Amino acid sequence: VPQMVGVWLQMAFVRDAEIQKAVVTILFDMMRCEFDEAVAVTMPASSGASDGERNSGDGSTGSGSGKSLLKMEDELVRRLVEFIEGGFGDSTFGGVFRETMYECCLNDNSGLQQLGIGMIEMLTRLINLLLEYRSVIFEAEIGNTMSCIVNLLDFSMEIGRKELYLRYLYKLHELHVKSGNFTEAAFTLKLHSRQLEWSEEECPMHLRSPLPGLSICLSQWEMKEALYYEIINYFDKAKMWECALEICDELRSQYAEETYNYTLLTPLLHRMASFYNSILKGVRCDPEYFRVAFFGIQFPAFLQDKAFVYRGKEYEKLSEFEARMLERFPKAELLRSLNRPSDEIRNRDRKSTRLNSSHITIS
Repeated sequence: VPQMVGVWLQMAFVRDAEIQKAVVTILFDMMRCEFDEAVAVTMPASSGASDGERNSGDGSTGSGSGKSLLKMEDELVRRLVEFIEGGFGDSTFGGVFRETMYECCLNDNSGLQQLGIGMIEMLTRLINLLLEYRSVIFEAEIGNTMSCIVNLLDFSMEIGRKELYLRYLYKLHELHVKSGNFTEAAFTLKLHSRQLEWSEEECPMHLRSPLPGLSICLSQWEMKEALYYEIINYFDKAKMWECALEICDELRSQYAEETYNYTLLTPLLHRMASFYNSILKGVRCDPEYFRVAFFGIQFPAFLQDKAFVYRGKEYEKLSEFEARMLERFPKAELLRSLNRPSDEIRNRDRKSTRLNSSHITIS
């Protein structure tokens, strides 16, 4: 059944509500088929349990049914990402998908309700996040794209999907490198390195890096080591030598105390010495940090009523940062108060104000 998901899901993106509803109903029937088969395996008919008794009294199902549905869920997630990023689907599809799935699930008496509703909620959130991401992916200003990717990262971590998490982690890394944000690029790779252990076990495919030269790393140890050198290079470019030394010290510990690889330890120590020298004699400017809060219904949903801390560019002053933010949001109004705006301002519509409807507070 999971192998058939892609074909039916692609048909569900046809811009016709009746066809969408019919196909989503078929997708639900496929879910129920997987569920019923798993229950039949874990509770054979010889046990005397009737169809209505195959689920536990608390509404939960056996581990077998959960694992079976997980295969279909995996395929749905993979295909939704592929199709929506590829241009299929819109908010109408998202609404039809959720309503139809919910209706089918609530009318089902096979014990699928609890697992089904949880899956529907997760898939609906994924669809909405993917549509938000696709709506800004081609904008010249990549700040919104980064915000959408961060939302997808948080969501992927919340549902425990490492392959999805790394997919968007490297999209974020690519944008940071493109923008010259080498500090942030280093920290994105550091998030990947935390998923790996200093182990000679084979690195799973979903934990391998797509960066050139890193895809050949077979063990988790090799992958983590290669990532650390990439991180060190980025911190060096950004003149964040203290952060680079932290990574170097962990590598030093591995070479000196675990693998006794003095061949690699020697150049590493030389490089650490150069970083200490740069800290003492290097010329750099400590960055300024700015808090930005977005209020107003004309901002995209992923920005409304949210606050972020931005790291300013080298030697960038507050006035220059304000000008840069207002260039990014030309219809926004700058609020100089640290107090939270009134409900009137936060809910102001474009038609009810003479200047604009969106507000930024920068402090």
